[in-house]
Amino acid sequence: MRKEIAGLPEAWKKYPRLREKQYDYLLDPLEMFTRAYAQYVAWRSGNQTMLGQIDGVLARQDLGKLQQWPYADFLPLIHHFDTLFEEQGWLIRTKL
Repeated sequence: MRKEIAGLPEAWKKYPRLREKQYDYLLDPLEMFTRAYAQYVAWRSGNQTMLGQIDGVLARQDLGKLQQWPYADFLPLIHHFDTLFEEQGWLIRTKL
């Protein structure tokens, strides 16, 4: 059964007929959180190796580009991660 989820990356619209197992795997909430968290860590840390790996995934012409969010789609998620981590006391913003 196909899962419907708000805010899917634009790339998903190009692959309307994923095999059910692939679709279910890629949209599994824990799997999505794991990939999003990895992308958040790469973004916030500025780690060039991690960012390069994400860029490589996004440049692929197969289903690999569905594994990560294009940066324009990902920017709102950064704010949500920051808010979540601040609420948990895991992120403290310093004012300059």
